[in-house]
Amino acid sequence: MSQEPEDYAKRVLERILAGESLVRAVFSGRQSGATLPWIKVIVRPVRIKGALHWQVSHFDEEKDITKNYAADEVGGKVDELLALPFKNIHVETATGSLDVRITKKGDALLRETPVAEPRATVDLSHDREKKKVLSAGDPAPFRLRLWKRLPDVRPLSLLP
Repeated sequence: MSQEPEDYAKRVLERILAGESLVRAVFSGRQSGATLPWIKVIVRPVRIKGALHWQVSHFDEEKDITKNYAADEVGGKVDELLALPFKNIHVETATGSLDVRITKKGDALLRETPVAEPRATVDLSHDREKKKVLSAGDPAPFRLRLWKRLPDVRPLSLLP
């Protein structure tokens, strides 16, 4: 199913600007024969000081640059991203997802997928807790076993 560029750009922009129903939008890949300054760009909503902002993270080979944009600024930034030659655009919302793939001929192939169970809430936290295997506050069982075997070594979590 081929679409005009304005059609898919308008639909992507509407979904991103939907605010709290947006989970994330990912722009990735490059169209053949084109160059991009980034490998991937992720846009997601965050709540900062009670106000809704959009966090835009640009990833290249070495680092990522993250900036937050207010509601009046994000439309222009998304327009800039849509003007770049990204090959794949994935927009995930609480009710479904929109996938856009740009072919070699420049046609846009769209696929909309509804979510089986709509999300009740979207995580809008700005500073998310990293998911770690071991948390810093909990004494790990292997540390305690090591401490029992080596009496000269005390785990940091047990030091006064």
